[in-house]
Amino acid sequence: MHEKLVLADSGYGSCREFRRAFRARRLHFLVGVQGNLNVCLRRPCRCFLNECRTQ
Repeated sequence: MHEKLVLADSGYGSCREFRRAFRARRLHFLVGVQGNLNVCLRRPCRCFLNECRTQ
């Protein structure tokens, strides 16, 4: 079975609910994001002033 990848531009990729829906369905996705979005490589995390810290 081939796995599918969902692609989206930053208009959709910056929307948290949009990304959560893919995770809930266990889909692989690659999205663009806007420059003001913080990204954390570990979960869970809290982002403050552009610094990501693990809890």
